[in-house]
Amino acid sequence: MAKDFDHQTNWNERYWQLKQYKAEHGDCDVPKASSAHDGLSTWVRMQRALKKTGKLSRDQCHRLERLGFRWEVRKQKNKKWGERLEDLVEFIAEHGHSIVPACYRKNLQLG
Repeated sequence: MAKDFDHQTNWNERYWQLKQYKAEHGDCDVPKASSAHDGLSTWVRMQRALKKTGKLSRDQCHRLERLGFRWEVRKQKNKKWGERLEDLVEFIAEHGHSIVPACYRKNLQLG
């Protein structure tokens, strides 16, 4: 019983971290190579693996989906890259250069 409680508490903590990550970055796609979010990145990959094997609870699946969690990310990488490229082209057209500030408010994913 205590083990289940600890597991659920840990899951909720990581879910909260993912929610914060999304607020900051606009998506739930925590990069694998991100040292700043290393534990969260591992947790995100684990959720995908657990769902694939049917070991993630229905409630957890729904909570992640409501957050905008994508189960398949490889198929989306090229699309996402293309979207950022379009954003950069728009930025260049507007500003005349490609040096996007790190905290560019108009598009945080571009900065």
